[in-house]
Amino acid sequence: MISADLSDGVAVNDSWQVAVTDAAGKKATRSVSLDFTVPRLLATNLPATANVTATAESAGIATFTMASNTTGGTAPYTYSWVRAEGSRSTISDASVNKPSIAFPLTVGETIVEKWTVTVTDSVGYATSSTVAITAAYPATAMKLTFTPSSPRMDAADPGPVSVAVASVLTGGVPPYTYAWTPYNGTKTAVSDPAAAAVSIGATLAAGQTVTETWRLTVTDATAKTIANSVSVTLTAPAPLTAPLVATRSITASAASGGVAVTTLSVTPAGGRAPYTYQWQRTTGSRSTATNDTTANATFRFALNVGETLTENWSVTVADAAGHAVTSEVAITATYPATALALGFSPSSPRVDAPDAGPASVAVTGMPTGGIPPYTYAWTIASGTKTTVADRTAATATIAATLTAGQTLSESWRLTVTDTAGKSIAGTVTATLTAPAELVAKLPASYTMTANASSGGLAKAPVSVTVSGGRAPYSYSWARTSGSRSTVADASVASATISFQLNLGETVTENWTVTVLDAAGHTASATIPLTGTYPASALQVTFPATSVRNDAPNPGPASVTLSANVAGGIPPYTYAWARYTGSKTSTANPTVANPVVSANVAAGEMFSETWRLTVTDSAGKSAASNVTVTMSAPAPMSYPLPASSTASVGTVANAGVSSMQIGTSLTGGRTPYTYDWTRLSGSRSVASSETISNPLIKATLTVGETLTERWRVRITDSVGHVISAETDIAFTYPAPAISVSLQPASLSVVGNDAGAVTGTTKIVASGGIPPYTYGWVRTTGSRATIDNPASSTPVFSATLNAAESISEQWKATVTDSVGKSQAINFTTAFSVLAPFTAKATVSSENVTVTASNTTGKSTLSATATGGKSPYTYSWVRTAGGTGTISSATVANPVLSVTLAEGQTAIETWEVTVRDAVGHVSTATASVQFAYPYPKLVVTSSPTAVAQTVKVAGPSSVPVHVAVSGGLAPYTYNWQRTSGNGAQLTGSDADVNVSFNFVGPERTVDEWRVDVTDARGSKGSTLLRSTFAFLGIKQECTREDAAHFRCDVYNWTGAAQSQVHIGFDQSGLQVNPLNFYNCAANSYCGTYRVLLMPGSHSGTIYSMAGSYTSTGYTFNETVK
Repeated sequence: MISADLSDGVAVNDSWQVAVTDAAGKKATRSVSLDFTVPRLLATNLPATANVTATAESAGIATFTMASNTTGGTAPYTYSWVRAEGSRSTISDASVNKPSIAFPLTVGETIVEKWTVTVTDSVGYATSSTVAITAAYPATAMKLTFTPSSPRMDAADPGPVSVAVASVLTGGVPPYTYAWTPYNGTKTAVSDPAAAAVSIGATLAAGQTVTETWRLTVTDATAKTIANSVSVTLTAPAPLTAPLVATRSITASAASGGVAVTTLSVTPAGGRAPYTYQWQRTTGSRSTATNDTTANATFRFALNVGETLTENWSVTVADAAGHAVTSEVAITATYPATALALGFSPSSPRVDAPDAGPASVAVTGMPTGGIPPYTYAWTIASGTKTTVADRTAATATIAATLTAGQTLSESWRLTVTDTAGKSIAGTVTATLTAPAELVAKLPASYTMTANASSGGLAKAPVSVTVSGGRAPYSYSWARTSGSRSTVADASVASATISFQLNLGETVTENWTVTVLDAAGHTASATIPLTGTYPASALQVTFPATSVRNDAPNPGPASVTLSANVAGGIPPYTYAWARYTGSKTSTANPTVANPVVSANVAAGEMFSETWRLTVTDSAGKSAASNVTVTMSAPAPMSYPLPASSTASVGTVANAGVSSMQIGTSLTGGRTPYTYDWTRLSGSRSVASSETISNPLIKATLTVGETLTERWRVRITDSVGHVISAETDIAFTYPAPAISVSLQPASLSVVGNDAGAVTGTTKIVASGGIPPYTYGWVRTTGSRATIDNPASSTPVFSATLNAAESISEQWKATVTDSVGKSQAINFTTAFSVLAPFTAKATVSSENVTVTASNTTGKSTLSATATGGKSPYTYSWVRTAGGTGTISSATVANPVLSVTLAEGQTAIETWEVTVRDAVGHVSTATASVQFAYPYPKLVVTSSPTAVAQTVKVAGPSSVPVHVAVSGGLAPYTYNWQRTSGNGAQLTGSDADVNVSFNFVGPERTVDEWRVDVTDARGSKGSTLLRSTFAFLGIKQECTREDAAHFRCDVYNWTGAAQSQVHIGFDQSGLQVNPLNFYNCAANSYCGTYRVLLMPGSHSGTIYSMAGSYTSTGYTFNETVK
């Protein structure tokens, strides 16, 4: 037996050989391989603790799911889960490796239970592990709203009114307790201050609207609270009224067809909209109404002229609550007669008589308005020559006897009276005319001229001037001598008369016009007319000032001359003569178109002048010159070079070597034709074989040279031919090697610490491919290259966060013939700095006021490191009333709207992500507050100042105004100085008074302390000054014969002198005056001595307009 002593998890492979020897000494062997394995120790592991959470979406069930991590032993394994502690949780399947354990929880509850898993392998080994699971169902933040959000009840009538309000609460841990408290106002009451849903009501007077706010505070089972306010509006309608005008007057007219129309509108007030309307006629029967069920009814009265009618209409308005009210209006409609007016037809009567003698014109008076029928009375208003036969008719015929050419205008006045006795008068002017004697006039004579362009026709308009007679006129033209002239239209005032003449001819004939006017009168006039056709001056011209013959060859050449002759009188005779030169001649100098010839040498050109003299049949002459030019061509010459060199081919033009070939051609006769032909080779081509200077090109390979021969054959316009040949050399030299890199430098930024890689590409041109490549580092040592012989190598470096390096490399490119070119390359590698985010606010504490109940603070997220651009996501983690302008910007504005007395703390978390996926979070908090307004107390008036001039009580009312705080308020008045004036009353309205018995002054001061419903306090001081203006004296008896008086100045101003006055003699007063007595002060004392005898009277003090109360005495002194 072969055995091995092995430890846990060790495997051993051994080979053994056995040798067997028999009795004869022979041997045999056999080998065997043995594997010994001990499995690893069975183990399973669960975490010591785990946390799971329930939510409302999971129906309050928290679920734990985790597989045990089992190693060692011999698979397969079996599993057994048991609850080690607790009793609430349940397991989906206790025999699997990854069961689900469920914890049913209530809101706000947290429990801890333990579970143990036992794992057994296939050979019976077992192991266990236990996990403590904490399951929690956290409560969400409480949120409180109301339904409806703005409760309102519009009652049908005054009295008790209420509206139902239900709170809507989410979050927190039930059960909840509710507490409703009034937030402002004292008129409403809640049905149950401890209920979630309540009825808020009040007793309202007619037309009253009450809006008050109630605050609900809710406390959950964990003593957390939330509060919110709701504003409730209750209304009762005012009494329904339907005000309507008491009367309305309307008027009809002829334009309205005698119908008077008006629209009346009723505007209800009070009651409860919407309203219904019903209009009804209450008196009369003539008027009608439309839209009689609306607020705006239209009424119509059909009347006769002069009629007035009054009828009453009422409207009944009913509101939505069933209330109704009726109003009535009296409508008076009138159709007044219009004012009497007068017109005439025609408005300006006129007659134009055909002859002198009796003439008349009719005119009719046209009255309107008033009340028909009318009476008429015509009287002459100006002039004495016209008459009216019937002066009481509406139509008058105005007549007079006229002389020839007479015009007569006179005015007549018509007075019209209607049946009501009202009259109107108007004046009309009549015009009567008789025509003057008819007269026709023509010019004494007239001459018209023909010309060649008119074909010998002479014509002109002849006009007759007519006066007198009676328009319109008719005309008749007639020739009274001769026979050559004609008229185009004999019935017009301006007749066109024409003569058809021969050249040089003149003819005179008489024409008479007869004019007939509208009254049948006639008049005539005669005019002698002359027509003439004079000959024009003789002229000789040539079609061109010169004539040219460019002969195709040297030798005889000729041209034919021709001239244009005009004017004079044909026939003509011609005489040609050479004017300058000596080479040309003609065989027929007396014909109109002679041939002029000469002998021209090769390349010769000359010009000579010939003169033509023309004589007409009347013997008049005219002459003109023409230039004759002749030439013969020189022999053609085209000096093409024997050889030419084309431009070199390049990479840019794809190896094309080319040249523009051609030279200057002389001689021959233009235009020329060209024919280019390649005589040797086959590579070059011409851009065109029929132009003078074609582009000849050949496409070569790099380093190639090529020569080919070309010939050109040129033919001129007269058939002369010339040829020329040239050899053209084409070349394509190899270009220098050019090297560039794409990119030219490498800059790579890694997102995180570790390997950073980048690549570039060598772009080579020129030389002769193929190329080989070589890379070497010139500075640095950190970066590596994957293949130094590659045109697209990969560079890499391993860096830490925020680290960067830069190194230099050189690349060398070598072509197939060993030429090389090098280029430098920079590699820059870096890694982004660590990514962090910070959140700040513009204001940590924001206070709002009544003028703006919304507070704002700007949240700001600042990111460092990572890679921009950054994205932002803001979420609220605490609070619940605030909103932000945008959840995806770096600096959103946080806004919170508060009710008076509210505070709120908002906490927002921002998650910032950079462009490569790094994430960082930060939070910021802002506290908002809307404090109650400060209690401010003022009095009106702020100080009391009362001045009187008569004795008796005087008082001033004082009102204390309180702003801020929370009503109701309590008041506490206290005197702080003085003891003269009195204050009555104890709340916001008091009276300060003083009873004057004589001139004096008292100053007092009070303070009022005001306490609001929350215990806040405020106060103000009130100072009162009462003064009786005057001089005061207080007198006392000293003995039977003496008394004394003390004098005081209460006039409010200093007095320069106080005088003692009395109405009784026999007194001695000392002193009689006091000087320089200050205001509101003691002046002095005077004494009175009564002389023996009986005394009765009054003594008093005086200053300015003031007199003191007198001291009266009645004494007898012995």
